[in-house]
Amino acid sequence: MKKIITAFVALIYLCISYKSFAQKDINKKVVTADGDTILLGHCKFSALQEEPFSKWFVYNADTTHIDTASANRLKKALKHTKLEIFMGTWCGDSRREVPQLYKLLKYIHYPEKNIRLILVNNSTEHYKQSPQHEESGKNIFRVPCVLVYQKDSVIGRVIEFPKESWAKDLYKIAKGEEYTPNYFAGFDFMNLLNNKKLNELQKDTTSLISSLKQTLSGRSELNAVGYVYYVMGDTAKTMFTFLMNYAVYPNEPRVINSLAFIYNKRGDHDKAKELYNKTLTIDPENKTAKEGLEMLSQ
Repeated sequence: MKKIITAFVALIYLCISYKSFAQKDINKKVVTADGDTILLGHCKFSALQEEPFSKWFVYNADTTHIDTASANRLKKALKHTKLEIFMGTWCGDSRREVPQLYKLLKYIHYPEKNIRLILVNNSTEHYKQSPQHEESGKNIFRVPCVLVYQKDSVIGRVIEFPKESWAKDLYKIAKGEEYTPNYFAGFDFMNLLNNKKLNELQKDTTSLISSLKQTLSGRSELNAVGYVYYVMGDTAKTMFTFLMNYAVYPNEPRVINSLAFIYNKRGDHDKAKELYNKTLTIDPENKTAKEGLEMLSQ
């Protein structure tokens, strides 16, 4: 009897501990080195309606116009789906888009139990990552990013903002219609790196660069991909990504600085100095390049 009571008490303690752990990891607020308060990890929409986030969340939700015809059509299309939303409270696009999506989902009475809201970081060390790494293996490089699931499989995604509207874009995905999200070149590039050996891709970069020149939306697309690989600890893929971006945008300071950054991290300080100096010939007041050269000189 004593053993049974002891086991029962231990079970109760385990349940209480698990519950406390789960509660602690939901709606987690963190103060950054810059003094900003952000949310990280698994959150509820209610957390975004509290200070300091409510200032932009409530306003952007309240000022959103609902296209009722598109919304009502979407309600039926989303009946057997689940949504996973990656966002950052530090991100201007997330601040604008997620409140609009929230109001739409609320209007169509989409069950909150079918929504997984994940808040990610933007620091150099944890770029686009959550504490529990729910982003792992999902090619999250721009936020917000909304993944649509049917039977536990991703059938499509909206990256950063919809091409038409949240109601129309999600409807196309849910109905299996042809849909290509924004920044698809970056997403496709990640799929390529994840499914092919790097040495095979390095043998013929000419066709890849040609394709990227036609499909990339701008300098920041692959820049974001490169830093995602960096925080994953894969400096080889980071280097390859930044080199491809540099081949497409050889005179963009941010692209040059990113390549200098990874050369420095891999120990090629001379190449890093060369690139930082190139940035300064283009933009003599570039703060990142100046700080990079100062660090290298020390």
